Amino acid sequence: MKSYNPEIWTALFRGVSFFDILSDDDIVELLEAGGIVRYDFHEYIIKEGDEDNAFFVVLKGRVKLLKEGEDKKKKDLWYLEKGECFGEIGLLLKTSRSASILAGKECYIFEMSNKAIGTLPEATKSKLYKKISISLAEKLKSTTEYIVNPTLF
Repeated sequence: MKSYNPEIWTALFRGVSFFDILSDDDIVELLEAGGIVRYDFHEYIIKEGDEDNAFFVVLKGRVKLLKEGEDKKKKDLWYLEKGECFGEIGLLLKTSRSASILAGKECYIFEMSNKAIGTLPEATKSKLYKKISISLAEKLKSTTEYIVNPTLF
């Protein structure tokens, strides 16, 4: 991110649950290494099969996860709201995108590449990976519950 007011952006990040364990200094480090992008309604953020290892956090708005089935039709999988992240699989496993992400309405997304994460101080990086791990565990739990009892969803 080229120019920003750290106080304004830090306050915005403070209102997003994903960043709750980060200090103000950590948030400034993230802002300097990553960026904030605005997406319009129905604009693709990532497409299934793309080669990319960026990581994303919804700052404002909502995104929709889509997966192409065997019949080549896209199926809605899930919605993610403010404070939720995506792109963890591509980031950690360095694989192509396993699903498409579409803006469910106008949204603001924090984006950070794997390379940029590598430039963060170790303490900040450790906190970021802890939040990513928690997010993955929560998603695994939800997926398991869905498989066991899909009528709850």
